[in-house]
Amino acid sequence: LEALLARSQQLLGKRMDLQRLDNLNLGLDAQTGRANLAQVLINQRAQQQGLTGQVNTLAEQIAQLESRLQTLIEKQLTLTELEREVQISEAIFTAKSAQLNLNKSDHATAYPTLQLLVEPNLPKEPVGNTKKTVMLGAVALCLLITTGLVILAWEKPSSKTDAPKDSTPVLQPES
Repeated sequence: LEALLARSQQLLGKRMDLQRLDNLNLGLDAQTGRANLAQVLINQRAQQQGLTGQVNTLAEQIAQLESRLQTLIEKQLTLTELEREVQISEAIFTAKSAQLNLNKSDHATAYPTLQLLVEPNLPKEPVGNTKKTVMLGAVALCLLITTGLVILAWEKPSSKTDAPKDSTPVLQPES
């Protein structure tokens, strides 16, 4: 044992005690110690693969969420622009509506106010054209129109009577 301690001090460059050597010594239980070590190594490897799978899954989820976030940001920008357009349209509508209301009220103030000095008096009997006068005027108008048409028909020359019977020109020698 002393030789082992001296050799370990020579190799490692520091002093080793029995406690440390017992921890390092697998002794007769070397197979069990190696089996335990292999089991721990396998467990650690499986745990590492599981964690690697979780990391990959989380990375995919992060990528999906980032793309969704980008899509939502674009939709938010579109929504903001549309809301701004709606606000502008509402403001224009409100201004035009107020302007129309002002224009409607201006009609009454455009004319001066009237005051009635004397109550209007209406005649007891209707004044103006009676039935007899209207009928007499209609008969006179019909006679005038008929006379005008008859005169126009008499004065209009007929195309058959005006045309010469022989339409070829005759040339006469000069004397």
